[in-house]
Amino acid sequence: MVADGVRGRMVDLDSHLMLFPRTAEEILGPGPGGGIWQSRRGGWSTVDEIRQMILDEGLDPSGDGSDLSRRRDEARGDVWGVKLWGAHGAQLAADRVDAIDRMGISHQLVFAQFMEGPLNTPCPEALAAVTRYNDYVLDWAKEGAGRVLPVCLLNTHDVAAAHAEARRILHGGASGVQLSGILPPAGLSPAAPEWDPLWAMLSEAGVPALLHYGSSAGASFTIHTDWFTAAHRSLRPPADDADEGDFHARPFIWMTAHYYAELTLTHMVLGGVFERHPDLRFGVVESGGSWVTPWCDRMDNLATTTSSYLSRTLTLKPSEYVRRQVRVAPFPFEPVGAWIARSGLSEVYAFSTDYPHEEGGVAPVPTFLASLEPLGPEVVERFFVSNGADLLPAASTVGASSRR
Repeated sequence: MVADGVRGRMVDLDSHLMLFPRTAEEILGPGPGGGIWQSRRGGWSTVDEIRQMILDEGLDPSGDGSDLSRRRDEARGDVWGVKLWGAHGAQLAADRVDAIDRMGISHQLVFAQFMEGPLNTPCPEALAAVTRYNDYVLDWAKEGAGRVLPVCLLNTHDVAAAHAEARRILHGGASGVQLSGILPPAGLSPAAPEWDPLWAMLSEAGVPALLHYGSSAGASFTIHTDWFTAAHRSLRPPADDADEGDFHARPFIWMTAHYYAELTLTHMVLGGVFERHPDLRFGVVESGGSWVTPWCDRMDNLATTTSSYLSRTLTLKPSEYVRRQVRVAPFPFEPVGAWIARSGLSEVYAFSTDYPHEEGGVAPVPTFLASLEPLGPEVVERFFVSNGADLLPAASTVGASSRR
């Protein structure tokens, strides 16, 4: 079976570290102006939100209770089924290695959760919280046998501070660097010369720049936030509906989740970042994949039919930079096989689980396989192994690079 061919070699571009309130509070510290970091639920602190979510899971938020031990024992036997704080390896790096072994995964990127505020806010308290989180995750990953790969955060509201933190975390062993995507970094295009030192640092270190759903603070603020208020009232089930708590019952978010990534990458492709830095790798995670083909088509059309400046300054078609240097992790419920069959770009799409979040599903491997197997073993190999390994040099031993 094709699944047997990739088992044990899969590269997972998305997972999360599930911190308990006590640790999260120590990392977050004071919010802007000494206040609290606001919850996404409104009116709460981020720490209170974490505490409530753990209570909703039926666990003790202290993380010290026997209920957690029982849940972890259950999770060892059901790594795909038990999610969130009680999942196998949700907090412990050594357990996470065992979890990915059971899943058939070779290497896995590990992102933060509940750090959207410090990542995206321009204030000294945000920079301090980002530094504390980066120190924490780099130390945490030391028990991960080089297979659970820490993603550090980079607040880009100040150019000099971002460059200094990038140098520090790259020296410390970051496997990926998650950027903010709400606003232009420091009010500049990511293609501005002020940011070239960052792209050069990442290229030299072989560490990818990454955008993740939290890079837009849980919502795509590249459109006016009143649209989200209107959607909350009209485009989701009412409070007493059985589906109200379903993460997927928010169509406006799913339709717009990629906007911040598309805008960032449009600047980088058309602004020549990938031309100037051909070894730079860039990943987009948990933002869907349906946007990639029409975006590439629009850029190619623009470059070849309407803009002599682009054709004079870019030596490749825009889509060729994307094929060479950008990797996108679609959701399991998206028909990635149909996209590839219709439009190609098999070099771009790559596997992720979102473990241990619920939206990753309980069967992402067979779900993706059902979509991809009709296209043949080469496409399956690219999706599950080589595209992810191409993004992550730390995982390059598990499959041949697809970079051309």
